[in-house]
Amino acid sequence: MKRWLKLFTLALVMVPAVFGVMLGGDTDRATSAVYTQYTITDDATGGDCTVIGTWDSATKTCTLTRDLSVPGVNGIKISSSNITLDGAGHYLIGENRLGSGVDTGVYTGIKIVNIEFRNFEYGIYASAADSYLISGNNFSNIRVAIDLTWAGSNTIEENTGSEISMGLLMVTNNGSSIIQNNVFEVLDGGAGIVSYGSSGNNKIMSNKLTGGFYGINIFGSTLNIQNNYISSCSAAGINLSSSAEGLLANNILDSNGVGLAVSTTHDTQIINNYFMQNRDLGLRLFYSSNNLILNNYFLHNGNSSQVDDIVGSGNIYSTATYGGNYWEGNEWPQPCADTNNNGYCDSTYTFTGGQDSLPWVKPGGWGPQLEIDDVESNVYWESYSEYLAGILTHTFKIRNNGKVDASNPYIDSVDSTNAVEQVNPMPVTIAKNLGVGASSETITLKYKVPTGTADFRTYINLVYWDSNGLFYYMGRGGSFYSDNEA
Repeated sequence: MKRWLKLFTLALVMVPAVFGVMLGGDTDRATSAVYTQYTITDDATGGDCTVIGTWDSATKTCTLTRDLSVPGVNGIKISSSNITLDGAGHYLIGENRLGSGVDTGVYTGIKIVNIEFRNFEYGIYASAADSYLISGNNFSNIRVAIDLTWAGSNTIEENTGSEISMGLLMVTNNGSSIIQNNVFEVLDGGAGIVSYGSSGNNKIMSNKLTGGFYGINIFGSTLNIQNNYISSCSAAGINLSSSAEGLLANNILDSNGVGLAVSTTHDTQIINNYFMQNRDLGLRLFYSSNNLILNNYFLHNGNSSQVDDIVGSGNIYSTATYGGNYWEGNEWPQPCADTNNNGYCDSTYTFTGGQDSLPWVKPGGWGPQLEIDDVESNVYWESYSEYLAGILTHTFKIRNNGKVDASNPYIDSVDSTNAVEQVNPMPVTIAKNLGVGASSETITLKYKVPTGTADFRTYINLVYWDSNGLFYYMGRGGSFYSDNEA
């Protein structure tokens, strides 16, 4: 107990603003003084369900049939297990960020779906929740969208939020929850997803989190964090403290203060993440040990070294089997020298507190390498009518010149200069998986070229996976010239 108190005190000293946001509402919860407008129970009428919607006793489902305004009070309380509350797209509107939109007691198997929450302190307050599904809800002007304090194993998916101080709060949870495909736009000083002192192996996957102090803030928890896009957080995209044996993979950490901040954490794998244009550092480790940092992309992060490893030990940045990471910045221009053509830079990449002995020459050099075959690239006007309309055709082949096969490849987007517009709807699926070497796929794209344009550059952005489920995102640029003067 004393050890946890010491750790908690350290956390408060390091980040007082965020922990004030995170714990303040739970220690002095304003909703305790207000009453609930409607109660849903498992009886013949669903409690108050028939007042506000329709009740299906067979499935225990209450479906709202109108918008509800509940100024100054809690909106709906669910007081039985295995209830489904379906908002059917209707609004549940509070006042001045007071009360909870939906409050549940110590019940299990509850589903809360398709509700538009507005103007509450808590959108959903689900203390001790277990086996819940919270899906398809939207939150706006709310302090904490979803609170799962003392909860078990739940699924939180496909929710959205804007003008919120926190998207999801989990405190001392003991289950393994799935948090996926949520989109939260967070106010200054807040956080997208917070987990404090939670056991189990929660999965935070494929969420889009923007703004706030942290995108994801983890303290004393073991988590699996994959495939998230996190940007524009003033302190860090992900803050990981006093944790162990976690996995952070496939995350894009873009334009934050620090991409990933790790403190007093050990035995965690940090693999195949994109650290892009973060203001201070891509990665900061502080008093952390025995972590594995491999096959990541460090792209033009603010500090020239891009990484700090302070007072740590045993952190590994390269191995003989998997190599190291890919680095690109002002102090490390690419491509680097590779005189023996082994795929690794001849020079060691050094930074404060450590080094990468096997930095990769190419981004994603450890996996599939989808590249456009310039020899078989062809740019032309497919017909006279398309010439007159300024529709230019580009046919080319994509090959895999990497070390492993690429699965489920597609073109995510195409960006062009000189006001040239992409005609093909995105994404463009590449019909088959691409094995190493011989296999290729022919792709045709069309561009709308403004009259008088003599040349333009286009960037074709590819997404694909390897056999281990790691994803890759690659951009490819090329210049095209047009004689269109029509």
